Amino acid sequence: MFMLIGLRSPLRADAERIVTLNLISPGEGSRVISPIKIFAQVYIQPQHLIRITLVDRSGSIISRQLLRLEANSELPQDFTTSLAYEIPKEFTDGLLTIAIQDGNNRLVALRSTPLKLQSDGENSITPQSLTTDWLTITQPQPGDRLWGGMVVVEGTVIPVNDRPVFFELITESGGQIGSRQLAVQSLGEPITFNTTLPYAHIYKERDVRLIIRQTDKVYGENIILDSVSIYLAP
Repeated sequence: MFMLIGLRSPLRADAERIVTLNLISPGEGSRVISPIKIFAQVYIQPQHLIRITLVDRSGSIISRQLLRLEANSELPQDFTTSLAYEIPKEFTDGLLTIAIQDGNNRLVALRSTPLKLQSDGENSITPQSLTTDWLTITQPQPGDRLWGGMVVVEGTVIPVNDRPVFFELITESGGQIGSRQLAVQSLGEPITFNTTLPYAHIYKERDVRLIIRQTDKVYGENIILDSVSIYLAP
């Protein structure tokens, strides 16, 4: 269910590299003990941070890390870390998320996986098995400069659950200036979309991130997210 996600488009001289995040291990349903050994692959830009969070079903944070990596603009980086945790009982369910944040603390990409947390015992790790891109954006392209009060968003999405797909425009100060929802009718079936996001409160050119995401109804958290960096003018 939790898949490698890539935004596929050509790189241009004025475009930001598309940041792809692949959570390799642990996979969905893994039984883990503390510390959790995490393996991922990332493309990351200068000033980007990696945030790792473990929450329980009530949304309470069990453990978290915030890390900075050296940037590499040409190749993906292998990323490994260990996340320690403590739980008050022998077993509990948890949601592990790994996210990239930009220099303005906006989410760039996020992956997640549900885990069975144990206070002791042995690890039983299930690797991530699916590598299908959940999201392809053909418009807008990274680095595009747009104006006129509306952003046209075109592409294809394969939803990972039956929750709506959210489209949001987030400024460099963290404000949301536009949003849309895409209803999911058939889980796992590709949806081709062509939607418009009207935006307001733009009086000069702004650095804006178009975020596409889905949430989980059990944990109430983002479980999958990608974004495109663009510039908007009035």
